[in-house]
This record gives sequence, structure tokens and C-alpha cells, in this order.
Amino acid sequence: MRYGVYVSNTVEATGRKQLIIAGVVTKVCVAFPALSAIEGGFDVCVITDAFGTFDPMTRDAAWNRMTRAGVQLPDYRSLITTHNLLAQGR
Repeated sequence: MRYGVYVSNTVEATGRKQLIIAGVVTKVCVAFPALSAIEGGFDVCVITDAFGTFDPMTRDAAWNRMTRAGVQLPDYRSLITTHNLLAQGR
């Protein structure tokens, strides 16, 4: 996988297929790993309010690219609420 042999092997060794990604800069720290993980067969959530960018146009382009690839883009409140509901069996 493109996101690095070490990261790939480490994540795959857990047996998990769902990743939650946050980072510093949308275009680099978030979009590339998210897209690579999707390519590797993972279900990916990118927390939209857990990273930033210097340019809203760049952010929007990255969000569009990730959405088209199948990345889910919740904010942290939505992710926590969903996780809690699933944990309670709802």
C-alpha cells in the first residue's frame, strides 16, 4: 500500500478494517493516508473538524476527492454519537 509499509503492516496486524483519521493539514496529513487506506480495502472516517488547512478551496477539493473515493466525513460529535449508539445496541 502507498501509505507506508510500516503503517500498513501495523494496521493490518490488528485485523481491524475501520480507520478514523485526523491530522494537521488536510491535503497532506489526512487526504493521502485516507485515500491510500480506502485503496487498501479499509473503511475510513476522516474527522472534519480535527484538522485544518490554509486555504478553504484546498480543503473543499480534498473533501470532494475523499468523498468520491468512499471516505466518510463526519465531525467529531457525529462520530462520538454514532459510536455510543452502536455500543448501546441501537
